[in-house]
Amino acid sequence: MSSDLVHVYVLCATILSLWTIGLAFHTGTIRGFLEKSFSNPEDALLGKGKREGEDGPRTQRWTRAHRNALENLLPFSILGYLLAT
Repeated sequence: MSSDLVHVYVLCATILSLWTIGLAFHTGTIRGFLEKSFSNPEDALLGKGKREGEDGPRTQRWTRAHRNALENLLPFSILGYLLAT
């Protein structure tokens, strides 16, 4: 019984980790390619974009989603492992 729970836990933790990594890439894609806003002047020159102090609304939304996933990953990993074992 415990082995089945551990397998389900590993599957869920893997999916949540991949989702978090996917959100990071998507946020970077929106920031760099779609909105062309960079925080460093060197990146703005390289990407031929504008330098802004604040991201656009699309980037802010995906950043909040990524931050939320990061905040949930650690407690789920710790508590899920303790409960599964």
